[in-house]
Amino acid sequence: MKKIIPFALLFLITANFSFGQIPNPSFENWTGPQPDGWRAYWNSPFSPYTFETISTNAHNGSKAVKSDIVLTGPIYNPSGLYSASEATGFYFPVSIKPTKLKGWYILQTNGLDTFTVNVTMKYQGAVIGQGEFTSNTTNLNYSEFINYINYSSSSTPDSMKIVITFNHRDVGSGHAGSYFIVDDLSLSQTIGLDENQNTLFVQISPNPATSAIEIKTSNTDKIQSFELINSFGQVLKTIQNSALTEPIDISNFENGVYYYRLFTTDDFIQTGKFIKN
Repeated sequence: MKKIIPFALLFLITANFSFGQIPNPSFENWTGPQPDGWRAYWNSPFSPYTFETISTNAHNGSKAVKSDIVLTGPIYNPSGLYSASEATGFYFPVSIKPTKLKGWYILQTNGLDTFTVNVTMKYQGAVIGQGEFTSNTTNLNYSEFINYINYSSSSTPDSMKIVITFNHRDVGSGHAGSYFIVDDLSLSQTIGLDENQNTLFVQISPNPATSAIEIKTSNTDKIQSFELINSFGQVLKTIQNSALTEPIDISNFENGVYYYRLFTTDDFIQTGKFIKN
């Protein structure tokens, strides 16, 4: 007879979703021109323009946050939504070690404006974990994003930063009509079995780069392949595991923001970005 109950119990024990660690995770509370617990970087009183507004097109509840690319004088300028405040460097305290940041989003883009959710975890002031989710495909119905957080340390972080924005390299690089709506953020963690113990922590160095980049990782043997992608979503290079110890030539790339996608032998996918200048 198959043992089904222990597996179900294991799932309930190891999977946990935390809403309380994130400030105002459903963006229901607004006592000013930006959601409580968040910093809309260019909204009043910091700017005469308004980028982030309340959306009644909520995934749950009555409110979500909408971010538009706005015409600021002669240029279209993307803004950003930052957790906490400038006083804390946009970090807020956490007491858990999340493995994923999840949320729901709607995106309108011409493919050049990339929706980006970036996570940074710190312990005693040092970065020990990072994760990034990106999309440049229009999606006018709510879809769930999952941002995998990769750690370089066994320590439990004490602070976390979330940045939700359109990724852009230069001032005025946005395009009219692009917007995103975000709602219902949550953190997923593992209790008793740390799913990040075998997860790669990958860094691109240098970043920004001019002629070549190198991949720095905790375990090169687990990498199956590595892709370099431009802002249009086109794969420019695919590098197999055997070539990952050598510098990757990007001298013929135009200046701008590029993305990478890493595939591991155990079907884990990690994404990130770097700048060529």
